[in-house]
Amino acid sequence: MAINTIARFRNIQPVQGSPDAFAQVSEITGIDPTNGRAWMLRKMEVCFPLDNVLQNISADCSIHFSLTRDSKTAIAGLDDGDCIAARSVFVSLTTSGQVVIPGLFEYDFPDGVMVVEPALYFQLDSATTGLTLSPDVRLYYDEVKLSEVDILRMLTQG
Repeated sequence: MAINTIARFRNIQPVQGSPDAFAQVSEITGIDPTNGRAWMLRKMEVCFPLDNVLQNISADCSIHFSLTRDSKTAIAGLDDGDCIAARSVFVSLTTSGQVVIPGLFEYDFPDGVMVVEPALYFQLDSATTGLTLSPDVRLYYDEVKLSEVDILRMLTQG
């Protein structure tokens, strides 16, 4: 039995070194547009491990992250053509002082989301968390073959 695609994943390790400072990390895909290969994105997981001590997060704070095709100087939103995915979590002060924040965020990409760029970029930012954040990001993808015309169209139109 021949297998056309093999499910793969990449780990990305961003670090927001000082509390509430914007951080970006690049992940080299190894894609060379001339060889006809591309990534079909399947899923992204963003997990805040125990060493991020989210239980000590400040009240009235937020955490934002995005995955893009190009380098950014701030978190990308869905209004940006380079943005592949964007997520946020907001924490509001409560009278009981109890807030539940998930440690794992999952995003399933719609069918057909392709990447032909030689690098991807993951941005992380927060406001008033009082924490240094270093989530574990896992990006699942299938390697697929595309025509040269499709690759050129994707590189010029996003």
